Amino acid sequence: MSSETEKLLKSHQQEFKNIVPYDFATEGMWIDLSIANAELESINPDDTPGWERYIWGEMAKQGKKLAVGGYTEERSRYLRSSAYFANGEPRIIHMGIDIWVPAGTPMAAPLDGTIHSFQNNDKFLDYGPTIILTHQLDNMKFHTLYGHQSVESLADKFVGKVIKAGEVFSHLGIAEVNGGWPDR
Repeated sequence: MSSETEKLLKSHQQEFKNIVPYDFATEGMWIDLSIANAELESINPDDTPGWERYIWGEMAKQGKKLAVGGYTEERSRYLRSSAYFANGEPRIIHMGIDIWVPAGTPMAAPLDGTIHSFQNNDKFLDYGPTIILTHQLDNMKFHTLYGHQSVESLADKFVGKVIKAGEVFSHLGIAEVNGGWPDR
């Protein structure tokens, strides 16, 4: 992220709404799912329940309801899916921020926006039901992507639909529909 983008986002920080109904400061924790986390070596990459046990176990140890992590982590689990190969090269860098909360948790828009696109990316370890919102701050347009949603979250959506800041527009999906990822 450029320093100009960071400066713009910080200047509008008070406008952002919570995406999930949890307070990170009191209910949240950071979680490491990178290649560097030796605790993950014993979990089979295809064992979604094993990943769920690890993530929810770490949250339980710390008494937290929310875990966040992932931006720019190197993740070996991507090597198990064709969704992460382009031109014969794997992508192992996680390009987003994971929010680990129970399946069914409502998701709200952080800022006013419109629906840019939506679809079900149903390949193994892909995003599952996905919604992308377009936002504008000052003269800058940017997007936020919400993957691993419930199939029902795609109903009644259309490109250009206005979503207000703080408005619930989707719910997190279960592993069976969100690309085989552990319930978030």
